[in-house]
Formats: sequence, C-alpha cells, structure tokens
Amino acid sequence: MTEQRQKTAEKKNYLLEEKIANLNKIVKNLASPSFSSTTEIRS
Repeated sequence: MTEQRQKTAEKKNYLLEEKIANLNKIVKNLASPSFSSTTEIRS
C-alpha cells in the first residue's frame, strides 16, 4: 500500500516539476527583449 502511495507521489512530483519548468520558460520569454513585440499585439 505505501509503495503505491510512493509511486503516486513521485508521479505527481514529476508532473509538477514539468509544469514549473514550462512556467520558467514562459517567464524567461516574457522577460526577454521580445516582450515589446507581445505588448504591441495586446494594445
């Protein structure tokens, strides 16, 4: 039973880390000089 819980927790951890990595990429893209071009599209 506890082994199954461990596997589930590890899977959730892995998915969270992937989401965080993707968010970091997005933040870096927003912080990069190309940010000015995205603001032009919004306005």
